[in-house]
Amino acid sequence: QTFVGAMPEEFATIANAHLMAKGFEDVTPYMAPQGLWAGGFVRPNVLKTTYPGYDYLAKLFYDTQHELFGRATDYYCGDVCHEGGIIPEDLSKPEMSAKILKELLDCNENAVWILQGWWSNPVKAVLDGFGDKRKEHILILDLASLANPKWTDLKTWEGAEFGGTPWVYCNLDNYGGRTGMHGKLEKMTVLMDEARRKAEYLWGIGITPEGTNQNPVVFDLFWEMAWRESPPDINYWLAEYITRRYGKLTENALAAWKLFAKTIYGLDTCDGTGKNNVINENACLAPGYCMGPYFKIKYSRTVFEEGVLMLMEDYDKLCTSEGYIYDVVDFLRMVLTIATDDYFDVLKKAYAARNPQHFGRYSERFIKAMELIAELCLYNKDEMLGNWIGYAYDWTKDDRTGYYAPFDLDMMEFNARALVSTWASAPITNYGNREYAGLIEDYYIPMWQELFDKVNNAFKKNEPAPDRLGDRCFEIGWNFVTNGKYYRRTPAKPQGDGEDRGLFTIWKDVQRHLTDTNAKQALAQLEEQLKEMERETVVKEEISATIATNIEH
Repeated sequence: QTFVGAMPEEFATIANAHLMAKGFEDVTPYMAPQGLWAGGFVRPNVLKTTYPGYDYLAKLFYDTQHELFGRATDYYCGDVCHEGGIIPEDLSKPEMSAKILKELLDCNENAVWILQGWWSNPVKAVLDGFGDKRKEHILILDLASLANPKWTDLKTWEGAEFGGTPWVYCNLDNYGGRTGMHGKLEKMTVLMDEARRKAEYLWGIGITPEGTNQNPVVFDLFWEMAWRESPPDINYWLAEYITRRYGKLTENALAAWKLFAKTIYGLDTCDGTGKNNVINENACLAPGYCMGPYFKIKYSRTVFEEGVLMLMEDYDKLCTSEGYIYDVVDFLRMVLTIATDDYFDVLKKAYAARNPQHFGRYSERFIKAMELIAELCLYNKDEMLGNWIGYAYDWTKDDRTGYYAPFDLDMMEFNARALVSTWASAPITNYGNREYAGLIEDYYIPMWQELFDKVNNAFKKNEPAPDRLGDRCFEIGWNFVTNGKYYRRTPAKPQGDGEDRGLFTIWKDVQRHLTDTNAKQALAQLEEQLKEMERETVVKEEISATIATNIEH
């Protein structure tokens, strides 16, 4: 880690006496507040590089870091004002960055400082401070090279490639490890090849997702591009990919993947990451909730489903392949996730129209789809909450990790649960949401079911119905985080047994959620009902206005 001066909030209070005893002045005036991140979290203060004891603290930091972890690498990460933050006006940006780099090189003369190319960072003035050292000692990660490349920006740094700074071409697949299939296989190869041919300061390629175990086909092709001198023919590449992943190539599997390459793995998403899933959001039925490009697919749902049907045609031929089963779970889950998006559109309209028939039917279908997703996740060990939590315990059993007290273990489990649910109390709950077996049944389903029950009961009693659960969502999440429940770790067998019914049997139920013409008809009926209600409201208002005018006269 690069010492960039980020300090715990109470650093000045705790360390001041020690620093003054060393002959340095009061550190308090040199601690620069950084405001809030994401609207609700206090950023750590940053120590100004003009503090007389900055070099002392930097050396202490690096010595301690090396004592704890050893001199494992020459690469050090650290950002100045990542995603906002405040560089004080009385601090020269070039002098600040030059000072930080000097202290790093004093610690390790071969060090390379890694900075993130994200939003407006690193600002030009910061790069200017590195002078002629930037080409040997600075490396920038262009975090979202595929969706939002910075290396081609000619204005911000007065020249492409961050003004002539070594950089890495990166793929930002997801935020928070959120579950979702997406990618643009063919376009990705073209963009990467362009960078390979045109860039002068490109050092390599890298991945920057906030979670792993997703979209293996994208990463397989992404890493292969490091060795290629031109983009592959995507259909030929897919045939090879299927053969090595499934153990054999079948006509239906190849036909399916060709359709996937035109739909789910063929088009851009909103920002290059997966779409947000309604089922993983707080329960709410407000008109504008879960709207916009982050919640909608850009490809044809029916063409994607045609590919899924083709892939399932060869289930008997391919079901002994671990790679095939992994993909089947992912594709079937995606079918259901997209279905819930359509159901949700109907539910919001049905709520607004106070239509108990449509609301009752589609709230039931919504929950049933969620239950099937949870059941599917049992067939992939990495999509089971028990393993997500269990990996923390596995890690502590390794003698190399040292001793952990019961409190440490409790906090590891607490954090593992909170990360994939409440995440934080405000303002961005569910940031790291996942579709995991165990998590869906004990967090998301109870939350949505509670809202649906309240609405259905209110309709039956002809009473006002709530359109959201509000703080109750966090309460349900907190109960999940602290429930102390043990979650299963052994994945289900694809063929089924006495405990699990088998993947192909589940597929029969999934097919009931393929593109639903009834849902489209229901949506059209509800929209017409809402229009009629609006017309009736206008007529009533006009009559009331006429009556009021007559009374006046």
